[in-house]
Amino acid sequence: MTICTLGLTYAAAAFSFDERPDLILAEDLPTIDGEIDIPTFIERLAQMRPDRAVLERPRGVAKGYGHALADPDRAFVALQAAVIASGIPLAIVTSKAWRDAIGIAGGTGPALHTALEQWPTRRDVFERRRHTGRAAAALLAFHADRLGEGRQ
Repeated sequence: MTICTLGLTYAAAAFSFDERPDLILAEDLPTIDGEIDIPTFIERLAQMRPDRAVLERPRGVAKGYGHALADPDRAFVALQAAVIASGIPLAIVTSKAWRDAIGIAGGTGPALHTALEQWPTRRDVFERRRHTGRAAAALLAFHADRLGEGRQ
């Protein structure tokens, strides 16, 4: 049975499938007026039915993911609540912890570069600097086994 893992940053979500490492679904989170559109996000969770989730805890007001959220910390709390309310096991990691675990440096370039190396056919999803949130979410999902296996 295929395990679907959800990777989340405050700006993007990605779904990875253990039996299909070549397949990644990465997308910006739905927003309304600079806030996460939680009802739409919960609908997406119901569609994809992930088995576990890994959520990156934001560090201050990071602008590196190219997303126009008013408050990343508030988005983090909303995403955490939505995932828990949906009954999905959740691991929360810091950016430094997950980057160290998979061996990439901080900043926008390394995540994009690593995602493009992992999924070269998905240039459309990871080609621009503003896609760094998608790249980070995809790497979180893909490397979940190294990041706590969905435990809080």
